[in-house]
Amino acid sequence: EVVERVEDVDRSPAPNGAREDGDVPEGRDRLVEEITSDVEKDDLKSHYDLGMAYLEMGLYNEAIKDFQIASRCEGLQLSSMEMIGYCFIKHDQPRLAVKQLMRALEMAQSSPSGNLGIHYNLGLAHEMLGELDAAREHFEEVYIADMSFRDVSTKMKK
Repeated sequence: EVVERVEDVDRSPAPNGAREDGDVPEGRDRLVEEITSDVEKDDLKSHYDLGMAYLEMGLYNEAIKDFQIASRCEGLQLSSMEMIGYCFIKHDQPRLAVKQLMRALEMAQSSPSGNLGIHYNLGLAHEMLGELDAAREHFEEVYIADMSFRDVSTKMKK
């Protein structure tokens, strides 16, 4: 489910005045505060959903904050960690993405089917860092499990 959502995320520049660094311009602070104020602190599923909405708007810092809150829920922890890593990739912070995604990968060892997105995102982060051998390792993990996953076939050819 998480993998499908990430695929649908628009990779074009952030809309509605969000800056490339993922921060919210001053005029939008009120909007973010208003949206967040409607969500109860312990409603972890709503924080996850809010994180997805912020991610789609290109508001990576806000998305990360809500995914961090959502990660307190056992059922959302792995997905939230993966999304935090993905936000770091979109926020052009591949080192932080690698650290986050490696933590998620350690947790995902007990459920191998849930780690394709983690491996793929680790491949992207290593690729951004110029660590092509490490990127290839993660893309290979995805490819051997599902060669039709996103654009992994293209990544493997590259």
